[in-house]
Amino acid sequence: MAVTTLAPDKVIAECAISLGLSADIGIQSREFLGATVRRVASVACPCAAATLRARVIEALQHLVITSKDLTDLIDDAIEGLTVGGDFVEIVSVVDAKTAARTNWLYATPPSFVVRESGTIAVLGVAPDGQDFLPQNVAKRITAWGYTRVLRPDPKENWEHDLCDLGLVRIPEDAWCKRPRVEMPADHLASHETRLNAGLPSGAIRDLEILDPSRSPTYYPGRWIIPTHHSGTYVARRKQEFGNPLWCFVRLESGTATRVIDLPARVFRWRGCDAAWHLQMAIDHLRGAPQLYQVNKHEDVYRMRFFSPLPLWAQRRLLLVAMNTEASNGLPTYDLAAEDLASEEAFLRNELWLKRTDNSNGEARYAPNNS
Repeated sequence: MAVTTLAPDKVIAECAISLGLSADIGIQSREFLGATVRRVASVACPCAAATLRARVIEALQHLVITSKDLTDLIDDAIEGLTVGGDFVEIVSVVDAKTAARTNWLYATPPSFVVRESGTIAVLGVAPDGQDFLPQNVAKRITAWGYTRVLRPDPKENWEHDLCDLGLVRIPEDAWCKRPRVEMPADHLASHETRLNAGLPSGAIRDLEILDPSRSPTYYPGRWIIPTHHSGTYVARRKQEFGNPLWCFVRLESGTATRVIDLPARVFRWRGCDAAWHLQMAIDHLRGAPQLYQVNKHEDVYRMRFFSPLPLWAQRRLLLVAMNTEASNGLPTYDLAAEDLASEEAFLRNELWLKRTDNSNGEARYAPNNS
């Protein structure tokens, strides 16, 4: 039997077709990477994000020029799929061999959420690479970035049909499930009360803090090694194995005196989500709130952020907006005019952000959500 050698672009085209995508889609597109990560996760999960990344790199490394670019793209895809509901991240799983705390990804079961526009977002991963939708339904699904959407015609009742196929309908409130609304001063005070109730910590090696005195439009530049700093700060501390731990720390002349881990045990979201939300309160109370920008873009409004958003905020935006790919890596969403006022009210009242018309802050924000 003859063996045929295929060029990389031909392999990519065949893979795209097998994933339900167009043959001419590129390997670096969000749609291709999202579908590939889901397929690998159907076999690999539950596992750490680093393990999933390594499995995807192993599958694709001979089809791209540099593995470094591929690593960054896969990390973005894993984050996008977690935001979109295909994965759920379980915080602080303890490795039995190393005793390190790490985060594991679990693939969510096939399900769907009906957006306010009537569009249906399809979520989840079936085990072992199975297709959980019949062909006549699958061909109606459109991949938009990392999201899969179904746009029903006015007379169609896809909600009933999807439930009959075994998909679980997730109510909008349950999918977003954001924290209770509170004033920024109360939010900060609750964390300081927990911090004061803890035991003294002593010095912490390899500690990084988010410096609130630095510009909120350049997120990477806010992370520093403390020197003379005194007060309370959102921070990360390294551990010997596993990802850095998010925490809230009190410093005296650059030395930690008390520390608590984020999130609190009663909090359902990730450590980074709790930390970013807390930093929003701190910035607001200092009179230098984090910013977002809105511009008219063709027939929609483009909303751009300069710092990472907690997961529940991203999910709320995804119910009415489309996440768009920005060249500078800043979180960007396109939404209709009729949704703009309600979403801006949410950003002001629950995340304490401020709208700006200034075009500064072009640098890639590159969050570390470990």
